[in-house]
Amino acid sequence: MDEKQKKTLMKWRARFKRVQLANNYTANSFKKCHVFVGLSLILFTTITSVLTFANLCENYELVPVITGVLATILAAVQTFMNFSEQADVHRNVARRYGELKKEIEYIINFTPDISDLPERSSYILKKENEIAQDAPNTPSCYWERATKETEEENEQNSIRHQQVNKAHERNDCKSI
Repeated sequence: MDEKQKKTLMKWRARFKRVQLANNYTANSFKKCHVFVGLSLILFTTITSVLTFANLCENYELVPVITGVLATILAAVQTFMNFSEQADVHRNVARRYGELKKEIEYIINFTPDISDLPERSSYILKKENEIAQDAPNTPSCYWERATKETEEENEQNSIRHQQVNKAHERNDCKSI
């Protein structure tokens, strides 16, 4: 495996890591939303039930009505937003990108025979295209966070970075 092939595989690995992180962050966010809405729903339905049946709020007759309406709104949000399902989808996408990342690591570290590198590369690209077609969008805040975390790795293996280094080397040689 020559240096250019290795750099390309490392770039793919960095890209897959970024997508994996962004989808994990999104899945965790949806999971937190699901738990928050669910617990809030339980809280408001409990308050509504206690206040309605215990006649504890003779002076505050609107309190059970307001908490009941809030509980209804939260139930609708929980039902129609499908936070749990969205979290599962993003978690699955992250897992699949993680598998591709491991495949690349295996190729780089444990494949002495590169005669099958074109087939393996083709397989990785095909799988990545399949995953990308099925993957939902990731909110930009999580994408930016993942980009920052993988920025150094991406830069080390980017074509732009290689071209800048070559230009610096040429300029350094001219100044000598």
